[in-house]
Amino acid sequence: MSMYGKTDNLDEEIGKFPVSDCVSNVKVKKVEYYKEDAADKKNYECIRIHYHRKVDNVLQVFTEQTLPLNVDTILGWENGSQELVDEKAKEFNAKLLHVAKQYDVTKEELQEKTMANSFAEFAQKYQNLLTPKLDDRLLYMKVMVNGSNYLETPKYPPFLQKMSTGDCTLSYSNYEKGLLAKHKSNVVASSAIVEEDNDDASFEDLLEN
Repeated sequence: MSMYGKTDNLDEEIGKFPVSDCVSNVKVKKVEYYKEDAADKKNYECIRIHYHRKVDNVLQVFTEQTLPLNVDTILGWENGSQELVDEKAKEFNAKLLHVAKQYDVTKEELQEKTMANSFAEFAQKYQNLLTPKLDDRLLYMKVMVNGSNYLETPKYPPFLQKMSTGDCTLSYSNYEKGLLAKHKSNVVASSAIVEEDNDDASFEDLLEN
């Protein structure tokens, strides 16, 4: 059978996620370690988390990429220090733990099964840990947009919640609402934005989300 001109499988449209503090019916479709080794690339690598959501005949797709921590770059910043490197590492690990927790992975299990000395090793272990756990469970999701008009999850958890836990409790913090206003994202599909400010939350608090 020819693959050219085949249209009987094109009933489904592809769309993008809305910018909202409570997007429902979200699935994590795939977690993968991605790497480009082409000569014209700079050895680009990342963890890709693919989120899907079905609305009528539209498949909404959102893929978030988590990049390696570049210690030399961080130390080269005007305020660069080892303390800042440690802070960025905590932010990195807190976000990926938050995703894993939606699939019943504890922080102890994540550390035991993914501790690594390189990003590539960690990313592959993270993929191997989550892939067999991905199922049809539905999540609520908080979606932001950045200055380049690309979708992203917030800097700090929580940005996911199992729908099986009941009503959505995710909400934009004052800081996040300020970012949305700054990026001129004024149309936010949210039934209710709750005033909440998590800017002073400790990393210990973040790891509990």
